[in-house]
Amino acid sequence: MAMSHLEHLLALSNNSAFADARLKIIQALSDEELSALVKQGYRCNTRKAREILSVNMLDLISAGQKATLKWPVSNNNLQQPMHSVFHKTDVDVIDIPSTPGGIPIFEIGTLASRATGPEDWQPLSNLDGEAGDIIYARFMIDFAVDESKRMAYGRMTHNVGHHLSEGKCVNILVRQEGCGRSTFEKARGNFRRACDTCIRTKRLCVQIGVIDSSVKLCVMPLPEAYRESRALDSIAAWVMGG
Repeated sequence: MAMSHLEHLLALSNNSAFADARLKIIQALSDEELSALVKQGYRCNTRKAREILSVNMLDLISAGQKATLKWPVSNNNLQQPMHSVFHKTDVDVIDIPSTPGGIPIFEIGTLASRATGPEDWQPLSNLDGEAGDIIYARFMIDFAVDESKRMAYGRMTHNVGHHLSEGKCVNILVRQEGCGRSTFEKARGNFRRACDTCIRTKRLCVQIGVIDSSVKLCVMPLPEAYRESRALDSIAAWVMGG
């Protein structure tokens, strides 16, 4: 598990455009997962890097302070604590730095259960706990972690009107090059759950739809039988294997 987190975080490193996504992944880790990540990274580094890490760690412990982020920008974010730099509403839109031509910004949310009536679309920030942050981070990993995926996602957004009628999720359009359609055999025909392709490929299932007269992204949870009895605040309820 720790190596998987390390690989994802390394893929998002040394690129300021993905600093937000990387931070959200780190914030979503449990204490045990974070400790395992630190140990794995410590072993992978050179002796000199480990010496620097050790010095910084000792300084932080000695000062009795928590680490703060340092961002190379001038809008009062410099050396601000994590919670004051990033606000929870950041997870409600997908805004991907683009190549020339621009990539439209879409709101992203999921379906919320109600006591009566059908499920309603709601922004990710409305989910309990850190679920919105976790889902947002997983979206970036699955569909925007490198240039080829960002370009494929950009092509999808510029043809969104056409894709609305195709019955294809973002995974199929971006990672499967548009091959195939979303089917719901594992969900027993419930199209408000993750499609068979996303369950098989272990990726987030995100459908494109028109909600309140605007195009929005909607993340679909796994069918109940595939959630390993996890609540919706766990990534295991959204992606096979978590």
